[in-house]
Amino acid sequence: MATIVLEGPANPPPSDVTGIEDAGIGFWPSALARSLDDLLLHLRFNEPELGTLVFKSKSDIEKLIAYD
Repeated sequence: MATIVLEGPANPPPSDVTGIEDAGIGFWPSALARSLDDLLLHLRFNEPELGTLVFKSKSDIEKLIAYD
């Protein structure tokens, strides 16, 4: 079993598209997606004995909702 903790954003979202472009690879939704993809591929190919993945999350709900 592996427990995966998804951490919410540390900062509020940029206020416009230019802010998103300026954040580049650090833009939280994109960074989270890349990290999760990398982790899942690692687990799938390098830890074949794992049968269960448990996902947990922790976040400041207000910052998370702001990204939504």
